[in-house]
Amino acid sequence: MGLDVYLQKRVPENMHWQQVERDADEATNKIWNEEMAKLGKSKYEELTGAEKDAISAKTRAYYESVGLNEYGEAKEQYHLDLEHPDARYPDHTFKIGYFRSSYNDGGFNNVMRAILGEEMDLYYIFPDQENVDWEGALVRAKEMLALFDEKTSKNGCLGVLHLQSRWDHFSGNTYPASKGDAMGVYEEEAARHTSMFGAYQSAKGHFWLREPIPVVAIIVGPDKSYYVIYKKDNEDHAWYRQALEIVISTIEFVLDQPDRQMYQFLWSG
Repeated sequence: MGLDVYLQKRVPENMHWQQVERDADEATNKIWNEEMAKLGKSKYEELTGAEKDAISAKTRAYYESVGLNEYGEAKEQYHLDLEHPDARYPDHTFKIGYFRSSYNDGGFNNVMRAILGEEMDLYYIFPDQENVDWEGALVRAKEMLALFDEKTSKNGCLGVLHLQSRWDHFSGNTYPASKGDAMGVYEEEAARHTSMFGAYQSAKGHFWLREPIPVVAIIVGPDKSYYVIYKKDNEDHAWYRQALEIVISTIEFVLDQPDRQMYQFLWSG
């Protein structure tokens, strides 16, 4: 799971279809609610197969009446998806016109916030996702890149993990009461997972059985949690720097277009 950001170019002559889709979504939601109310049912799961089919048929008829396909989508494109590899980093996940940030600790946004500060991420570069200020976005992206270089030059390549206890919530057991108990938990996990997993998280904790991480600090956090500061290899950090470079290149690509006002992002996540 994560955030996906796609660069698109509007097709002016077809843009009215975007509003048609939005209106149809609202109208078909109303159809579902009204039909379910007539049946005395409030949840989709309560409907029989025949009832679902009957309501679906009504929504498809509505879509057809306004010129959409059976899925409620425009038959003509009102925007073009733009995405191609950066020539410098052709195998990178980020592309000219496509960015991705996973929701885990290794996601782009989470890593940027950990290294640069809580506000520093894709949302900082593009605070208005609907109407992008491309010149301002370029300034902010370059600011982040300069700060990234400053921080990594000063501190080296570091990562941050937020370790939160889930023991009571998931297992119903008590915490280990001693160092010996904790070692016993580790030995049990190591015996079960040595050949299967390298690094993983469970209700009992976080484990790095194959490649232990080089921890440099453990900072006490709120609610029985800890922030673990650890060293990362240079290649790992290089990926994030390259991602920032690709974001900058995407912005510069748009700024080079004579009709830049027709470009927008689709944020999906």
